[in-house]
Amino acid sequence: MFLNKVLPDSMIRKLTKEETAAYHAPFPTSKDRKPIARWPQEVPIDGFPANNHATVSAYALWLTQTQMPTLFLKCSPGMIINDAISKYIETNLKNLTTVDLGEGRHFVQEDKPDEIGEAIVAWIRDKQILSSAAARSARRGVMCA
Repeated sequence: MFLNKVLPDSMIRKLTKEETAAYHAPFPTSKDRKPIARWPQEVPIDGFPANNHATVSAYALWLTQTQMPTLFLKCSPGMIINDAISKYIETNLKNLTTVDLGEGRHFVQEDKPDEIGEAIVAWIRDKQILSSAAARSARRGVMCA
């Protein structure tokens, strides 16, 4: 279900046959697919599962209190983060940089990989997050771990 319906419906572009095969490769049997069947059940919706809801809620509150630089890569129409949630994020996070990536749903990395990479590099440079050695490498187009 996830690989055949959720993934393609959560993107703007269509995956090639080769890309689709790469997504399917790690999950050849139903036993191998168990993690991707279980994972959606762990996403907190309407307070359940309670432990995950508590963790996500605590993190969301912390994000509104911290001064840590935060990057928000926004797209429309989105799927989970709709316009109301985007507005909340942009209003309540203190040291936020927002980059509007344009049209996108959920798996935006498949639709806008270059734009995401460029936004991250620009944000890291702007916020001077990297060490000076890493910054020199980034200026040369090399990212350091």
